[in-house]
Amino acid sequence: MYLEAAVWVALSVFAPAAAALAWPRLAGRLGRWAPMVSAAGPWVHGLAPGYLALLSGAVLGRDYGLYGQGWAEWLAGVTVCAGVLIGGGWLLSRAPLPPTAVLPAPAEAVRQEVRWGLYRAAGALWTGAAASAVAVGLGLALLEWGLVSRIWAGRPWRNAAAWVAVVRLGLSSMLFLSTGNFWLTVATQIGLLLFAMKQGRRPAAPGPTDEPDAQKEAV
Repeated sequence: MYLEAAVWVALSVFAPAAAALAWPRLAGRLGRWAPMVSAAGPWVHGLAPGYLALLSGAVLGRDYGLYGQGWAEWLAGVTVCAGVLIGGGWLLSRAPLPPTAVLPAPAEAVRQEVRWGLYRAAGALWTGAAASAVAVGLGLALLEWGLVSRIWAGRPWRNAAAWVAVVRLGLSSMLFLSTGNFWLTVATQIGLLLFAMKQGRRPAAPGPTDEPDAQKEAV
């Protein structure tokens, strides 16, 4: 179980970087199928590892935050998330994001949360504690982000858009640590994204984390 969870996590973390290396050659061989594979790639990467890890029993749905909350936990979680939405909306209205910041589309944000949930669930399996599980999940998500962003090249530190992903990672971790609820975490993140878009920030096309074509440009 521990090893199987590690396999699914490794596939999720390293797949984008591997795709960036393989896609230039693979796209030519796929021919007319390349656009279809390119469109399906983000969904396969975003959903398949987490779903298959749950289906195989490598991680538990309870650790994922999919179930196990009672009415009291739901009420407390809704209260926390409502406060975050109100506070985040107020902050975004007073301090808009930089013009260069490009937000992920809601569908991409959902795929990200599914992957981050897998990392936290694996962390819960390995550590047995909620706080350390969230820390492990955050570390794995940052590793994925760093590989995709190629932080060794110095790009993310000069790009405001990259910091949006890091802030969203931290917020996801804090929300899950406070609520233990995957569904509320996703709903709150989507709510903040929609509010930020309404304030004038446009959604991104599928980025290098999810889109092989964009990965090709980064290589």
